[in-house]
Amino acid sequence: MYTMPNNVIEKGFLSEIYKERKSMGIILDGSQGNQMIYDGIRAAQLFLPSDIEVCFFVQELVSLPLTPTTGLYHTSHLYSYKGNLISSSISSVHDATRSGCGGKIFYYIRDLRDLSMHTKETVENVLRSPDVIKVCASENYSKFVLQNYPSAIISNKVISDFNLSDFGDLIFGE
Repeated sequence: MYTMPNNVIEKGFLSEIYKERKSMGIILDGSQGNQMIYDGIRAAQLFLPSDIEVCFFVQELVSLPLTPTTGLYHTSHLYSYKGNLISSSISSVHDATRSGCGGKIFYYIRDLRDLSMHTKETVENVLRSPDVIKVCASENYSKFVLQNYPSAIISNKVISDFNLSDFGDLIFGE
């Protein structure tokens, strides 16, 4: 028979089964084609098993290049996700910041063409935002961003090949 959890009003109905856990959400949007989708799923396959959960959020998807071994959600479910988010485009950074995820938000700069697809003001607002941690895929990308957007605040850490272990170290300090 069902019994009411203790302190249900203060803690909520799911308080007995919900627990805090390490999580990385990766927003895979169509702005970079299937390459980012493939790289994200491949990175998760190499990273798992781990004590850190990995979830993918996609805007639209016809077919996956690999079957993910992780959670796969539509971006409309970002609002129910609580954890850290990794974005790889300006538009997915906006989705992440509006989601209220409660964790850290990362902008993984790996496609310089994406920067040119938006107004300079839009790009500068993201690049200088202290609420978004900017990580480049190479030293050359870092140099390019700093030369073209002097007010940008970017991490000194470079993560090549979308390495989720490196992101885990950056997010959780391990």
